[in-house]
Amino acid sequence: MNPIYIVDGYNLIHTVDQLSKHLEENLEKARLNLESLIRNYLSLKAVKIYLVYDGAKIGYVQSQPSTNLKIIFSKPPEKADPIIKKLIQQFPNKSRIFVVTLDRDILEFVKQEGALSLTTEEFYQRMIKREKSADWNKKYEGNLSQEEVDEWLDIFENHDPGHFD
Repeated sequence: MNPIYIVDGYNLIHTVDQLSKHLEENLEKARLNLESLIRNYLSLKAVKIYLVYDGAKIGYVQSQPSTNLKIIFSKPPEKADPIIKKLIQQFPNKSRIFVVTLDRDILEFVKQEGALSLTTEEFYQRMIKREKSADWNKKYEGNLSQEEVDEWLDIFENHDPGHFD
């Protein structure tokens, strides 16, 4: 079973400086930035992510369906915390559940349930590490120029495959 991440969305946005700076424009911009980072992370990693937002701030929003990312907004007056707790309880193998939050109440619940937790900064660093890796790999995608092919041929042309120095 692949890991499952349950992410306290607004907690993550408000506690990671690189995400909270988008709040200066508006909350939707911050959410879209986070969701873009998560989608990039999912393109490189075989995990499932439940991104839970407190809907009281904006009301319910329908999100784009995805097999590996489920975005959940609580319906006012419900908060995100009970939804996160219900999600944790629904999975039998808690050792594969990672809850991303700094909320003390949720962290205590995670511990009682036997699930794992990540700080918001730890999760953010995982996401950008994957993003940087993807950028590095893109640098070497594509076809070689004729000049590059000639250079490689010069290097290996006189090499005897059965002889190692």
